[in-house]
Amino acid sequence: MNILLFGATGDMGQLVLRTALKADHKVKAFVRNPAGITLEDKNLIVVKGNITDTKSIESALSKVDVVISTLGSKSFTKHDTILIEGLRHILEAMQNSSVKRLIFISAFGVGETYREAGFISKILFSTLLRIPYADKLEQEKLVKGSKTDWTLIHPARLTTDPSVGKYKVGEHLHLSSNSTISRAGVADFIVKQVDSKEFIKQSVTIGS
Repeated sequence: MNILLFGATGDMGQLVLRTALKADHKVKAFVRNPAGITLEDKNLIVVKGNITDTKSIESALSKVDVVISTLGSKSFTKHDTILIEGLRHILEAMQNSSVKRLIFISAFGVGETYREAGFISKILFSTLLRIPYADKLEQEKLVKGSKTDWTLIHPARLTTDPSVGKYKVGEHLHLSSNSTISRAGVADFIVKQVDSKEFIKQSVTIGS
């Protein structure tokens, strides 16, 4: 498959990139700064662009089958309007380019998954994570309102464990406050969705 990956320089994005290339997919990494990609592979193309530029995204979407977004904010104190606006441009470019498949990483506790969280987790979501989760919720609304064949992924607390490990996936998966999943495990699941139709137009949770 031919993949356009957003967020390839982040911790999660780097693992998705490596996992996708290992699975013999062809990947275009859409980044602001190409110097952030040090990996070299015959199936990798690094595309310099801005997520607020629909035309540059449309150009990158040429001969692409699947779009993966691992974009996320690192701020807990202010709204990241660039990511929300950028997603609007990505969705517009996908529609203009007739690319349907979208795999989007959100976070456990956003939207419908809030009901599946434990009491302690809900306190964290409504306090420390209130602003970034509000941004993610806005993005989820955009994804669900789009004409794409989307899959929303809500990982449990992420760890740096290099192993994929065992994980469970479900639409209404109840996770305890200490549930975790490695970034490698999330990357493994994401890349498996590239060739799968199992979770199209579904919002799934993944965790231990």
